[in-house]
Amino acid sequence: MIVEIRTYTIRPGKMPAYLKLVESIGLPLQRQHLQKLIGLFVSEVGPLNEVTQVWGFDDEETRRTCRASLLQDGEFRMFMDEAMPMVTQQKSSLVRPAAFAPIG
Repeated sequence: MIVEIRTYTIRPGKMPAYLKLVESIGLPLQRQHLQKLIGLFVSEVGPLNEVTQVWGFDDEETRRTCRASLLQDGEFRMFMDEAMPMVTQQKSSLVRPAAFAPIG
């Protein structure tokens, strides 16, 4: 398994609108194309205005295929056109669970 951690920094004052858009449009579309949603988190302490999505995939090739499929979805592209002006920064990293501590 490979885990992708995506962190988005949201413009101050835009978090409620961003989360509503993700809940109603973005996340349902992502669930159609991606594999396992491990969690979606909103920062409480530390850097503020951050949303972190954690997704699990069988392997890197599956992740690439899933992401390509998502980006080809016209509805998702419309979601991105609306959501991305609310985002000031995006970070992504890929990690693997340690063999002695598998994910659920």
